[in-house]
Amino acid sequence: MIAAPRGGLDVLLVFEDLVDLPRLEQGVFALLGAASDAQGAVASSLSPLRIHLCLPRFSVAELRAVRDATRPIQDLCPEMAVRLHNWHLPEPHDLRVPLLNLGMERAEGRYLGCVEIGQLMSPGAYRRLHDRLVVTGHALAVGGVEEVPVAWWGDVILPARRRQSPKPDSLDSHHVAPAFLLDRWRISPSDLRLRAAWSGNPLRDLVTSISTSQPTDYALADARLCVQQILVANI
Repeated sequence: MIAAPRGGLDVLLVFEDLVDLPRLEQGVFALLGAASDAQGAVASSLSPLRIHLCLPRFSVAELRAVRDATRPIQDLCPEMAVRLHNWHLPEPHDLRVPLLNLGMERAEGRYLGCVEIGQLMSPGAYRRLHDRLVVTGHALAVGGVEEVPVAWWGDVILPARRRQSPKPDSLDSHHVAPAFLLDRWRISPSDLRLRAAWSGNPLRDLVTSISTSQPTDYALADARLCVQQILVANI
């Protein structure tokens, strides 16, 4: 059952493979910046920040590796907590939707965001989305995403040739999950549960589902609030 929302911001991230640990570290660090104010502390309107890593049947050693990778970032900020949720059941085979639902069930705060591995939220992005929710009173605020090709060099992620995604004037014009923030006070708990991923991208499907039934703000849809890394090569 989804908990009644209290204060703060919860951000969900489904993490499926230890090979992506460098991108996980980048992503978690970016989330801290996205929720922080000009002084570098988590904004009071979004504090505390809880990052939920949803994991598919990780072993004890794999869980330890995730904790070790994220602990130095967590130690930077007392207003941030990183929580691990490991799926233990043998079914189903495809865990993308169940893991997202698991994260939403464990969320506690009024505000909810979700990112994919390889998505880096821009500094202050969640503060800007939060401001739009406050101004409009809407349940959902959507921001723009820029796709950036990257290449692996060992454990190092290097930028490849840059490309700009089309500006998402609506969800239909963009094929990756947008940057977004939800106000759980304004959404029925039953709407914060996916039944299936019909587009192949559960986060995009979640936003599409909520935007069809709830007031949605697109004022920041052409602002780069998130970078989506697109792996194009190994060096």
